Amino acid sequence: MARFDRSTAAKDEAGAEQERKQVLAPFPLEEWPTLPLERYALGLEQSGLGMTYCRLMEFDTQSLGSIKGGSAAKPIMYRHNSGEGRLAAPLRGMEPQAAWERLRAEFLGALTAVSVGDFAAVDELEKYPRPSSR
Repeated sequence: MARFDRSTAAKDEAGAEQERKQVLAPFPLEEWPTLPLERYALGLEQSGLGMTYCRLMEFDTQSLGSIKGGSAAKPIMYRHNSGEGRLAAPLRGMEPQAAWERLRAEFLGALTAVSVGDFAAVDELEKYPRPSSR
């Protein structure tokens, strides 16, 4: 607390707000219910659909809180540089589209809760949904 510089807080807040708008422009909330996997996952930029959500969040949102570096698995789904699609352990074994639908539903739940100020509801969301047995 002693090192907190109140004079930079407004600048930091402005930077975060600018990045929030930068994310919402290509990924508006109303498009999330139908957002295709190709617009979400790392490694799918070659799809011709432009910057993916995960690439934008990892590399272009330093003011919102960096997730740059480390494992490519942190966004749960991605295409490895070998060309193989990868899923985080809780979704492993699911078909990519089914896994994306489950993950996207979690995003929608979180986005909806936050949009009405119900931040506690985000903690109640199922974390990394487990594939159902068939």
